[in-house]
Amino acid sequence: MSTASVSFETDRSTATSVYSVVSVALVLLLEGVLFRERLLAMTLQSSTIQSFVFAVSAVLLLAQARRVQLARELQPMGILLVSMGCAGLLLLDALKRPWIPTTPFLLAICTFGSMWALFGAAEAKRELFPSAYLLLMTPLPTLLTVTIDLPLQKMSAALAAHAAQLVGIATERSGTTVGLAHSEISLRIIGDCNGLRSAIAMIAVSILLAWLLRARFWKALAIVVGAVAIAYAANIVRLASILALVSRFGDRFVGHLHTFELWGDAVLFLASVALVFQFARVLGCRTFREI
Repeated sequence: MSTASVSFETDRSTATSVYSVVSVALVLLLEGVLFRERLLAMTLQSSTIQSFVFAVSAVLLLAQARRVQLARELQPMGILLVSMGCAGLLLLDALKRPWIPTTPFLLAICTFGSMWALFGAAEAKRELFPSAYLLLMTPLPTLLTVTIDLPLQKMSAALAAHAAQLVGIATERSGTTVGLAHSEISLRIIGDCNGLRSAIAMIAVSILLAWLLRARFWKALAIVVGAVAIAYAANIVRLASILALVSRFGDRFVGHLHTFELWGDAVLFLASVALVFQFARVLGCRTFREI
């Protein structure tokens, strides 16, 4: 094969990749317009987690599009899936029942249907995980959240008080409030501090990591469970650290509590991700898939 023909094949392959990426980008743009109000409502409820999942899904969809080729014509089954997703969205809007929990499901259907329509069933399999990953945007049922919120607060308060006592800090706990002995300063564990948000975020990260590392089902399950345990352990470390610093510096630290939480949460999150990754390596998951 001559140099000219090799160059031609390379250029054609590059052009095909560009067409695929542009097509997926247009799909994401159209979905953003179609689901705009629902996505805004979801991110307002839990901005960090929902935005992270949506961004990761979009990046993976675009990355995987580089490896697939557009079908010669739009595939009917893919068009059917997109039509079903759009019909469900329009029906709920017409009934004035937005039902935010249905948004990730309808979005995932429309996304995978679009990939199927563009690339065909065989090639669209590459886009299955990025599409299904959108389901992690589904918020927990309110009833479940209300049911487990207080028990988690009490558990976090008890473990934080015990952890503080292990390092020589005398504490007194009453329900969700942890007070420092011989001090009027106390720490009340509210809903945002019970570790649930951290656990949900780590579930999203661990599922992504398990997929990237090609983990088998039981190993992926172990990684997710381990990530939840690490998330709660990190939350206890955070609360115990606050108690220790309040005990040491008193009101001087309380004035800087927001700054500590901002940077401390970021450091603990990165440390938690690193621990989950190390745990996955211990399980034998060491090879990253090509994207």
